[in-house]
Amino acid sequence: MKHSIKFPKHLIRKLLALFVTGLICVVTYYFVHNLSKYVPIYSGDDLRYGYVYHGGSPASMPRITTLSQFIKSVVFHFLWWNARFPAIVGEMIAPMLKQTTFSIITSVFYLLTGLMINLTALGRKVLIRPHLLALTYLMMWLLIPGFGMAVLWHSGAPNYLWIVPIYLLFLLPYIYNSKPKYPAFRFFFVVIMGILAGTSNELAGPQVIIVAFLLSFFDNKNFEADWKWVGLITASVAAFIAIFRDMIGGESAGAYGTGKVSLGEISQNTLHFLGLIILIDILLVAFLVVYRKVQTDEMLPFKIHRHLFIGVVFMIGGFAGIGALVISPVIKGTTMFSDYIFFMVAFVNLVQAVLEIRHRQLVYHLFLGFVAFGLIFIAFPKYETYLSTVQKQSNLVYTGTQLGLQAQKDKEKNKELAIPDLGYLADDSPFAGGYVGWYSKTNFMNIWYERKYGVKKVTLGYKGEILANPVTPDLFVVAVEGVYNTYLNPTMQKIANWWYALESGATRVSAETKKRTTTPKVKSVVDNQVNTNPAMRELIIYFYNPQGENVGKQQILSYPGTNFDISWLRVTGYHLGASTPRRYKFTSAKEQTLSIRVYPNRQTFTIQYNLGEKALSSELVEGFTGEKIPAHLPYGYKAARAKALSQKIPATQSSEALVIQVVQKPFWQRLPEFWPFYLILFVFGVFLALDRTVLVLRKSKEEKSVG
Repeated sequence: MKHSIKFPKHLIRKLLALFVTGLICVVTYYFVHNLSKYVPIYSGDDLRYGYVYHGGSPASMPRITTLSQFIKSVVFHFLWWNARFPAIVGEMIAPMLKQTTFSIITSVFYLLTGLMINLTALGRKVLIRPHLLALTYLMMWLLIPGFGMAVLWHSGAPNYLWIVPIYLLFLLPYIYNSKPKYPAFRFFFVVIMGILAGTSNELAGPQVIIVAFLLSFFDNKNFEADWKWVGLITASVAAFIAIFRDMIGGESAGAYGTGKVSLGEISQNTLHFLGLIILIDILLVAFLVVYRKVQTDEMLPFKIHRHLFIGVVFMIGGFAGIGALVISPVIKGTTMFSDYIFFMVAFVNLVQAVLEIRHRQLVYHLFLGFVAFGLIFIAFPKYETYLSTVQKQSNLVYTGTQLGLQAQKDKEKNKELAIPDLGYLADDSPFAGGYVGWYSKTNFMNIWYERKYGVKKVTLGYKGEILANPVTPDLFVVAVEGVYNTYLNPTMQKIANWWYALESGATRVSAETKKRTTTPKVKSVVDNQVNTNPAMRELIIYFYNPQGENVGKQQILSYPGTNFDISWLRVTGYHLGASTPRRYKFTSAKEQTLSIRVYPNRQTFTIQYNLGEKALSSELVEGFTGEKIPAHLPYGYKAARAKALSQKIPATQSSEALVIQVVQKPFWQRLPEFWPFYLILFVFGVFLALDRTVLVLRKSKEEKSVG
């Protein structure tokens, strides 16, 4: 008699969830890896950490090749620059790694960060809640402040991304408030991890202390859990050392200036970098608080209280980090990185509290899955745009590297090396970490490059050919991009055009362009006038672009009967086509003309947007000679002069940025730009409607069963 093996349904569900979780991690890994591989070692920081560290400015020190040199560099950095101990170790290791190895490591840390954030709310179930993990990774990509600097940059990732698992791991015992099975091990754990978490960086360390204190105080008012207070004291001492190191005048103390930002700047940057995640957290807290008012505390499970409490505590930690910026000399996206992580931990705990309130019903899990799926349509276009920008900037860095390596190979110690200018870089660019500037004897970024390549002087201003970085994109990402662009992107583009009311304008511009650039019939044969004069004859060659517009001319003199080579002819910004005749035979005609069609070159240049004398942002763009400049104005601004946007791409490539003056739009014109806030409110409204519908149906079902 045959017996069929039946697997329990819950086991099948778990295996399916594990499979989906693994798939999400693989997809996320490849997309981060595909970005990271285009960001090599390039900045002064990247270079100096490869040598035995002896201060911020270059010194005649050897490369790090032994363990003793590594330890010496770490200790010196800790004592004289800043006391970010785990970040220092990572910074010293990063320059020793091959680019492929670094890309793998930073991609894995990105995965670990998302998993650790979810672990704070889900515990052992972290791998069987794929919809929440997918939502976390998508929100990290969309909302992380200064993504390129914090995740992709060789010297930035160890300071920000790589240390997140460290301080969240330290906080896990405080979050779950569990009794240790091995007390001695717990004491050892909190001491070691307390040191690492406290010295993580000047902002994250104090935030960790605030969260650990609040969790310890409310969970153990009678001080019965000694290990918590030991860990808290250890982390506090470590954080004090890290902060005190800067306060007493470490080298990093003056690296960013001595001024202080205003409350207005803090508010503006908080809204810009963290406004969306803060809004989401506040809406979830409001929902949970309102729900608590309609029921007694005894009716609410402990888990709901716990997740809500942890969410609020981490929000306090996030706001504390924002408040600490009042003593900061500068605000960048990376200075708010740890704030985002704390608000993200609050988010997953608040979401889990909502799921617990609704008894983890399937409809709520499906709703989260649909939200995550919807975010793909926002995340993917941003990814493609960002990848394109990173690739263009990577080509510039690659070109500079090849020029430096060639100079190093030639051993020209007196050579003055010019490399491409990256232009003004946005805050989220991975190449904004300190590149070579225009030459200065005191610019240590330049000096590090001079030392690396063995030349007399390194500066900007290279105007030659830009080489393409031979790095190829991951085939998996290329395949996904192909599917998206074929089946989904056209529809999403129509929606975007409708929202920004661009469709009619684009149609009008297209019609005008078509009307203006209709190709005229141009004679392409020589004049047949006969002239028996044996003197030299003049040939005028007119060059026309594909739209029939004259873009240049060339005069040539030669004797009749000469089969003249014209393959060398060039028009700045254009090139000859493959079918263009390579020779011209002079006739005896006195005046001869020839029309040749030429094709525009692809140019790479920087557009910089200025508000008065202040540079707001810039973008590295590509386009063909003679085309309208592909300007994308900063959100909230418009061109000061409409004619500025009708400029054409110049024929000559320049290292200087094309500057467009902008002015701030009136508020009513900016309303469409706040679509992310509208989208969050809309999704929350849909959730409330869904929640109300589920409650009504449940109540109706209960009444029928009682009746």
